[in-house]
Amino acid sequence: MKSPTVAAEAMRVAVGPRGEIAVSILVAVAALGAIDGCIFTGARAVFAWGKDFPTLRVLGRWNERLGSPVTALAAQGAVAMALIALPALSPVLTEKLGGGFQLAVEYTAPVFWAFLLLTAVAAIVLRARNPAAPKPLGSWAPFATAIVLGLTCLYMLYSSITYTKMGALVGVGVLLVGAPVYLITRLRRDA
Repeated sequence: MKSPTVAAEAMRVAVGPRGEIAVSILVAVAALGAIDGCIFTGARAVFAWGKDFPTLRVLGRWNERLGSPVTALAAQGAVAMALIALPALSPVLTEKLGGGFQLAVEYTAPVFWAFLLLTAVAAIVLRARNPAAPKPLGSWAPFATAIVLGLTCLYMLYSSITYTKMGALVGVGVLLVGAPVYLITRLRRDA
């Protein structure tokens, strides 16, 4: 039997209805925590772009009263809503890609795993380039952690691409649209 809620179904069979409810609540809380983390770290990354690139300075505004980068949060929310609404613009797009929140997750997952993989690679490269740097956790623990992270990300990147297929291309397309914007703002900053 196929089920869209595997954990809840397994707990219902193993423990009963209370187990199903408990694991459903646990999954919901974990999902909300992940969404919360993505919203706040993502907005602060957008805020940093505004600080680093004069062309994007509107994104680098900090709201003292609210203690947050409101403009960056709004921009991030607008992009997220556009990604969710994009397939609904055309029946052809909806037919080819699907729609809604699940699609947004599908076409952002490969990009997420690619960037996390780059983080692991960067940690390994920095370690190789600067072997004399202090090693507060010992010589092998951070290196092993970076390798495990990198291999996990590589597998998750592969899995997300093979699972999403066309959705992965949408995510990469959105990322590629950002490349010229980055290059233009970088050239303006360095000029």
